Amino acid sequence: MALPIKPSNNPTPQDPNQQYDDEGLPIGIIIPKPVVEEPKKPLEVGEGIPDVSLSPQDHIDYEPELTNLRISHLSAEDVINKDYSEFIKPHEEKILQMTDWVRTVLSDRGKDAELSMARRNRGKDYLRMANELDSLLLRYVSEENIIRQKDAPLVIACVINELLGLGPIESLWEDPRISEIMVNGPKDVKIEIGGKVRQAKGAEFRDAKHLLDVCQQILGDIGREVNIQRPMADGRLPDQSRINVVHPIVAPDGPYLTIRRFPDTIFTIKELVQKQSITEEIAVEIGNLIYKGCSVIIAGGTGSGKTSALNAFSGAIPFDERVITIEDNLELRLNPTKHVLAMEAKQASASGEGSITIRDLVKNSLRMRPDRIVVGEVRDEAAYDMLQAMNTGHDGSMTTVHANDPEGAIDRLTNLISQVGDFSPERALALIAGGVDAMVIVERFEDGSRRVSNISEIPSVISSDGRLIKLEPRTLWEFRQSGTKIITDDEGNERETVVGEYVRVNNLSDSIIRKHRLDKKRDLTLTELYEISDIPKSHYED
Repeated sequence: MALPIKPSNNPTPQDPNQQYDDEGLPIGIIIPKPVVEEPKKPLEVGEGIPDVSLSPQDHIDYEPELTNLRISHLSAEDVINKDYSEFIKPHEEKILQMTDWVRTVLSDRGKDAELSMARRNRGKDYLRMANELDSLLLRYVSEENIIRQKDAPLVIACVINELLGLGPIESLWEDPRISEIMVNGPKDVKIEIGGKVRQAKGAEFRDAKHLLDVCQQILGDIGREVNIQRPMADGRLPDQSRINVVHPIVAPDGPYLTIRRFPDTIFTIKELVQKQSITEEIAVEIGNLIYKGCSVIIAGGTGSGKTSALNAFSGAIPFDERVITIEDNLELRLNPTKHVLAMEAKQASASGEGSITIRDLVKNSLRMRPDRIVVGEVRDEAAYDMLQAMNTGHDGSMTTVHANDPEGAIDRLTNLISQVGDFSPERALALIAGGVDAMVIVERFEDGSRRVSNISEIPSVISSDGRLIKLEPRTLWEFRQSGTKIITDDEGNERETVVGEYVRVNNLSDSIIRKHRLDKKRDLTLTELYEISDIPKSHYED
């Protein structure tokens, strides 16, 4: 459907076959009297608007050849690879004008709450409001004639994205393949797709204020904000995705916005094997260690897949054990038929009150009669309380820590524990050796793949004359990369992938076997591990 075009005010060229008088008027033609237009009626939402029942991804086809220019129709690849800034820049003033006009109309009609609800809940409310805005803007553009007909699709899409979405990065977030969006300032947007970071050339904010306004809008929908007094904020979007915002007061090139998508699927042990993150033999070994009550720490760098690995391996916990999960943001999703209680830390309010930390929750969980405690990540003094729990009857507990190898994980835990008063490194190492049985290191490789790169046993304390001297992890398995090769994926695209193999370095020591009586308990088969760690689809599709 094309936008209606007003009659042109330009004079019509003379027809060579028509006779004209001295004043240039056609002879033998009756000239109609000028028509005086009635004043236009103010626009109102829903009144006199064309009936358009389309989703925000199906805006009116103003001209078929312009379909791929509409932001709501742009694929993530378009926004990543094409620079639309030169096209949008001349229309920035009109986009602002139209956005303000729509806000005023909605406010006059008492629809502010509906707009906010539609922005938060990307379901039927979102589609309904997008349709209404699309129709409203279509009429506004056609009656006011403020932009060219061929520019209308892109401009209208920009306005809708400003009002209902994430502005210039809306089309990126609509693509489920993109796992993370990193806005490093108004003119620098990067995304992670397929495990690799790429520049999004077509995503730009007008300026720092525009970016900050979008950040405040996102935070405002979840009851938070950033300001000079509180320049950093974390949060969780309605779809459980993580968000972090840094105010320009501490980020001169900012503000900075980072959104990490909450995965649509839950990684299980079976899926780790299918993705070649581990082998079947390793799956059986790690799964049985956890099933039989060994305490395991999963370590890795940022974005290496620690939480996904923790979620998968914690699936090996038996059904009859009471498990308490503790996280900054609820991400772990164990089988709902298991005895699982989830707790989430709480940030302080704007007044600085009401903070509930991971450490507070770990302490409280000890009063809840847990068999095991699973902490999403320890990054402060909570490491001490977690290791205390592992040393005092809560065998089989699990957590993650930022580190690139087993030695680094031990150093990291030692430093965290040492923050608790006068706690010597020797006592910290003894606490680690007594509570932790094994460490699993996950790594993101250069091809974007994530896999377990090392599995180590944590031996008993090595001492001389009763004094602790060091703690040396004992490698059980390690992934040895031999190189890379070019493969063709299912879509026919060539890409480079890592090549290597898992190598058995050591078998389990007698000390860990005796400690947990591993030889006295029946080993689960791979099929049994798959069954015990499976998550019903209904648990995460709802």
